[in-house]
Amino acid sequence: MRRGSIVEIVNAIHSKTTSPQQVLSESHQRFRETHEWLNALAQPHYQDAEEVCVKVDRESPLAGVPASIKECFAVEGLQTTLGISSKCGQVDVEDAAIVQRLKACGVVIVGKSNIPQAMYLHETTNPVWGQTNHPETKTRGPGGSSGGDAALVAAGVVPLGVGNDLAGSVRQPAHA
Repeated sequence: MRRGSIVEIVNAIHSKTTSPQQVLSESHQRFRETHEWLNALAQPHYQDAEEVCVKVDRESPLAGVPASIKECFAVEGLQTTLGISSKCGQVDVEDAAIVQRLKACGVVIVGKSNIPQAMYLHETTNPVWGQTNHPETKTRGPGGSSGGDAALVAAGVVPLGVGNDLAGSVRQPAHA
């Protein structure tokens, strides 16, 4: 993100040199600049994020930090499809525990990131959300299965991307 690291963002919000709304606005602008070619944020959630920013406790530990959540984690009001067409339309009715904890700390969820279908591939592509590209070149992908989050962080859309790792899902994108 143009505004800096998570620590810098939190310090700026705590000191009132910026607001959660301004940080979110910068994230949203960067999303609009990159989405067409990056395709890393499968389910943008900026409209609801704007409402959250108004209510965020500016003194919370991660006040106003924008974050993407890997598509396999439940976020109330969004879908968890795992990139499988037959799972489309099933809306999450509650947040996963990690999402609940992040929100309690003041994190603002901007959406769900792209993943490989059923999280079984080492590249981030599926028939529901399409192919995610590497933020520096379209000739390669960001790895998988947390490649959507890795691409969003590397492209400066968000400073925090929530992935998980079982068989290299975070480690591979870190080396892409």
